[in-house]
Amino acid sequence: MEPSSGKSDPANHFHADDVLFHELVHALRMMRGLMDLSKIRDWDNIEDLNAIMLTNIYNSSNNRNGDLRGDHGLPFRVLGNSPMYPTKQIDESLFYNLYSTDIDRLCLSLLDLCSGVARVSCRWNPLRARVNSANASIYAPPLAPSQIR
Repeated sequence: MEPSSGKSDPANHFHADDVLFHELVHALRMMRGLMDLSKIRDWDNIEDLNAIMLTNIYNSSNNRNGDLRGDHGLPFRVLGNSPMYPTKQIDESLFYNLYSTDIDRLCLSLLDLCSGVARVSCRWNPLRARVNSANASIYAPPLAPSQIR
């Protein structure tokens, strides 16, 4: 996806750096053999949930809270204006609660990345909400003997 100011993004939400960040999330998961294109509710697939959530945290850390993306569709829809929740702003805690199973799985598979991102100070960070949640699986499961090298 290229940044644009046309019909797909008339308010100019897409910036080159966040489009690159989004694609780098996909690339990291591919390189680590973690790519999962399973369909989930509200999203094209799990990978788009992961990439958009992490990019939204990146945007929030750069004080671009008006550019948080609500889904993977075009035209660009701001978080909170997605078809499923058109009138309610989805804050970090609600987002974590809605997708906790998938976010927990992301964090357990990319513990090195997610533990650092959870400490990013910004307005919207569902990984921080995850750490603050009493229900989260914060630690990676123990390695099986065959995984120890």
